[in-house]
Parts: sequence; structure tokens; C-alpha cells
Amino acid sequence: MHCTPFDGERCIKCTRCIRFCDEVSRTGELGLFDRGGHSIVAAFPGKPLDNAYSGNTVDICPVGALIDKNFLYQARVWFAERKETVCTSCSRGCNVTATVQIGTDTAVIPDGTTLTDAQYTAFLAGDLYVNVHTLANSNGEIRGQLTGQGVGGLALLSGAQETPAVSTSASGLATLVVDPATSDIMIAVVTFSGLSANATASHIHQGATGAPGGVIVPLTLGTNIATAPPTAAALSTTQFAALIAGNLYFNVHSTAHTGGEIRGQVRVP
Repeated sequence: MHCTPFDGERCIKCTRCIRFCDEVSRTGELGLFDRGGHSIVAAFPGKPLDNAYSGNTVDICPVGALIDKNFLYQARVWFAERKETVCTSCSRGCNVTATVQIGTDTAVIPDGTTLTDAQYTAFLAGDLYVNVHTLANSNGEIRGQLTGQGVGGLALLSGAQETPAVSTSASGLATLVVDPATSDIMIAVVTFSGLSANATASHIHQGATGAPGGVIVPLTLGTNIATAPPTAAALSTTQFAALIAGNLYFNVHSTAHTGGEIRGQVRVP
């Protein structure tokens, strides 16, 4: 299976995944093949399990025969805990449940968190900040101000947006926020999954939709994520104007597609 590895030794042939793809996602990628003790769950030829509900298909497997590729070999479930938080992919603020590995340096916003009018006014004025405390520095070891004044946009990455287009099931989500006064990059992050091979590089480019462009910000690669380094230069006047016009894009390269496997144009609301 393409986006979800399959462990046939765990499978009990309950056919939940098959029925889910038939009745919920209505994509019908999975079937039960062969007879008796030789029966296996598999994807039909040329139809990888790669629909909008693939992750849900993994979730309903009662024995863990379907495995999320993003989670594979990353952690054990008994080293994880569930946290109620708020989705940060857009301004809607949907409540979500995040699974966080115990002991990792991650903090999430509690579910149902709402700013008061006074707090929201303080946020817009740049008077809120994030603080991290440690045993060595109980009053706080690091702090960062939330300015609330950035100009930013989102980008949805896919192979179809590459020039030329790339046939891949990989996808990504990127956020770029720039200080309008100084053009300093405040946030530049892209998360991605499903690449055909290991990621080799990621950048922010300047170029109109459907046209290639030069690199303006090299990003630092992590595991399924790339971010702008703290030393990233501010955007030039021309580059800032390109951001507003929708002429900047994120790109992720892989060993299978050295020219770029997925790309997404930054759209400023």
C-alpha cells in the first residue's frame, strides 16, 4: 500500500478498512484477495491507498496492520499522550486532538482556549508572549513576543504545481509570516509527507504560478518539516511586493525529484 505500510501478520481480515474505503471515502482502493488461509487485504493494482481519509482508514484498524508512514519507526504508542488543542492551519480555530510523544519539547494550546477582548487587544498590540520554564530557570528560560502584526499567507503543496508537474501523492502545508515594517521573516515553516524518496532540500522561491523562480530563502530540513533559520535575511522590497502579489512559493526537493517534488504558491488573504 502506497501511503500506509501494511503488516499482513497482524491482519485478522475483519475488512473494516475495505468497507471504510467503499462506504465512507467511496474510493474503493482495497479488497480481499485469494481464499481461505491465504486471504490478504491489498490495494487494487494501480490504486494506492491515497485518499483524503487515508489516516482515518489507519485509525480504524483494530490490530495495527495498517500503519501511518509518518509514524512508522518514529515512536511507540505507549510513549505518546493525547492533548486537546487548537488547529493552527488557518484562522478558524478548530479544536483537535494531538498525539504528542512524552518527553519531547512540545507544548500545545489547551482545547477551548479563548482570548478575552482585553487579551485579543493585547495580542494585536504585541503585548503577549510565549515563555518556557525549566528547573534551572523557574521564572522562564526563553521567551518570544507575539507581535500580531505580521503579513502572512498559507501554501498547499502538491506535485501538480511543480514546473513541469510531478506525479506524486506527496503533499505539504506551509506558512510564511513577514513583519511589514522591517520585512523580517517571522515564521517560515513547511510540513510535508508522502514524498517518493528522502527530502534533500526545501526553499522559498520567487516566481509566479506555473513559472519557475530563483531561491530567495533556503530552509533548514528536519523530519517531515523545514523551517527558516533565525539568521534568514529580511525580504527585499521586490520580494515583499512579490509576497503580496502571490508570487512566492515553497518547494520541497527529494532524491527522486531533484528539481522539486512538491510546490505551493503562498496566498496572502
